[in-house]
Amino acid sequence: MLAAQRLRAALCRGAPRFSTYEFDTHTALRPNSTDPTMLRLRAPLSAGWSVSGSPNGGLLQAIAISAMRAHPGQPFRDPLTLTAHFLAPAVEGAGLEARAALLKRGRGSATATATLSQQGRARVHATATFGDLGAQAGPSADGPASSCGAGAPPQATLPPPSACVRGNPLHRADLTVGERAELLVAPDTDWARGYARGECSAALAPAFEGWLRLSDGRLPCLRGLALYGDVTPPPLLNAIDGGIAAVRWLPTLEMTTHFRARPHKDDDGWVAVRARSVALRDGVFSTEAEVWDNAPEEAGGPKLCATSRQLAMVRLY
Repeated sequence: MLAAQRLRAALCRGAPRFSTYEFDTHTALRPNSTDPTMLRLRAPLSAGWSVSGSPNGGLLQAIAISAMRAHPGQPFRDPLTLTAHFLAPAVEGAGLEARAALLKRGRGSATATATLSQQGRARVHATATFGDLGAQAGPSADGPASSCGAGAPPQATLPPPSACVRGNPLHRADLTVGERAELLVAPDTDWARGYARGECSAALAPAFEGWLRLSDGRLPCLRGLALYGDVTPPPLLNAIDGGIAAVRWLPTLEMTTHFRARPHKDDDGWVAVRARSVALRDGVFSTEAEVWDNAPEEAGGPKLCATSRQLAMVRLY
């Protein structure tokens, strides 16, 4: 009984209790009274975050974070690192179960796993280490000139959102995730000349910098960082002749995200993202991404909140 009460309390801390934002309602979990390590999605997995009929991997990672946070033995809230292996495509409109396990609990961190399953088949397996980002202390290397620094934020060269253009227009009706995440890029860039206009080619760079926010105004959070790193179009699409029209699917095999800071909650919901695809060989490539918050100068200015790297495959028509 005590374990179930702790689980309910952990779930209540995981998201706004009465949130109507789609990100929250579509990732909300409910406890299992007989097994506190097994949670279920409150509603069938939404089709609103899909690419070619497959729900976005970033959304699934956010669900996995919630499941690991809610484990009765989990003392920490902040993910520090998360690695997800995608075992099979998730299924739109089907129920989802999340089983969590705690591997190690230490004084400053805890490591857990979560397996997301549908229809009796494992779809995603995630491992994460949690801690307290607010309690971390030690040497820092600030500024773009430092050899160990995070470099210059995208804001250093990125125009304000009002001067940018939509960077992820809906070229295909089965890209419903594009309706829930708005990407804005500078107009005089390869991305604006290519993917944003549906005129991709091998002569264009597989990279972009831009502003990103959820279309319904949901503000940034740590779980959202796992989504932001994967919800944008893969940069490789800009350098494939025909772009999205030539590609059937770009399934992710593995994705690792490092969480560096709690994001400042910009009133407009914007974060700045930088992404590039590298090392395409035999239909397999990597994408590296950074997510920066939009903190004002009086709050210390923009800071790097997360970095990610994923391995994916190209499936052409």
